[in-house]
Amino acid sequence: MKKHYVTYVFLIVIILPGLLDLFDIGLNNEQRKNEERRFPPFSLEAGQALKANSSIGFLVNLNADLSNYRNTIENHYKFSNVARPILMKPFISLRSKVFDLNPIPEKVINGEDGWMFIGDHYSNAVMEAIGLSTFSASELEERKKSFLTKNEWFKASGIKYFMSIAPGKHTIYGEYLPIKKSKNETKLEQLKEAFLTTDFKLIDLADYYSEHRDKRLFYKTDTHWNDLGAFLGYKRLMSEIQNQYPEIDPFDFNDFDQDIEISYQKDLTKMLNIKVRETNRLLVLKNPTSKRMSNNTDSDEHIYYENRYQSSANNLKVLVFGDSFSAGLVKYLKESFGVSVFYSNLDYNQELILKEKPDLVIQELGERLL
Repeated sequence: MKKHYVTYVFLIVIILPGLLDLFDIGLNNEQRKNEERRFPPFSLEAGQALKANSSIGFLVNLNADLSNYRNTIENHYKFSNVARPILMKPFISLRSKVFDLNPIPEKVINGEDGWMFIGDHYSNAVMEAIGLSTFSASELEERKKSFLTKNEWFKASGIKYFMSIAPGKHTIYGEYLPIKKSKNETKLEQLKEAFLTTDFKLIDLADYYSEHRDKRLFYKTDTHWNDLGAFLGYKRLMSEIQNQYPEIDPFDFNDFDQDIEISYQKDLTKMLNIKVRETNRLLVLKNPTSKRMSNNTDSDEHIYYENRYQSSANNLKVLVFGDSFSAGLVKYLKESFGVSVFYSNLDYNQELILKEKPDLVIQELGERLL
């Protein structure tokens, strides 16, 4: 009898949203007018398909364009359905706990041995990591020109510039994905090769990972690196910075104690609204000296979030612009410079930099955002 109840609940979850949409339940007149007025059109010219430099690239990018359009339509309607927020939680629970299925497979991919990955719903992360979505010749040249232009501005301003790329989980642990990498170069590999003939250094923060394949460097249920993965990224970054500033003394493993973190919801499991127990090692600095000087959460046109620290490490001042991966670097970088300022912003701002007058600027960008 329980099986029948499960079936009935499942049918209600599927059918009810459609019935509510059919009779416009939950929509007032103004919302209905807005629905009709703002229905998103599909435009081939606005996507990436026509920018591809091969027939295979066209098909891959067209698939991505159609997927993005589908997501646009989904977002267009998700607030008009009064039942969606109410039914989403039981729907997820039903698929994951009763039928043992991934409730949102486009957002999260279940890999082997408990590994979870972000899906192509975000930035075509999978297609890019396996080399099926790459830069066209014009896109690659555009990216190259952008970085070189930044580098020239920093040179003219007398500020050292370090551009770094945080590794994608799909790249580091691709063997656990249900689809294997093609023989094509990834976007990161394309960029690194493009700069070989220039004096600009694109720092791959995963360069030391091959020496530590016996250790886990990412969370299984999160898109980001864990403490050890971030520390190896820090070590790679500091090896480049030390070439310019020999007075810097980077940390080593011996400077840390280790602790255990037990989590039940990281970013991927939060997306699915499920709980999965995971154990990870934390690195805890034995003798920290940094002190927080400010914590700005007031948004303006330049900064979304700012953290400022001061330590006794040296007399150098660093500005760090980064995405969510840069959060893993904070605990190490804030102890390595006299003054360190972290901005939750993907790009630098010239006016802000000139006002702060740093010795060096670090920009961190996640591989999946290239």
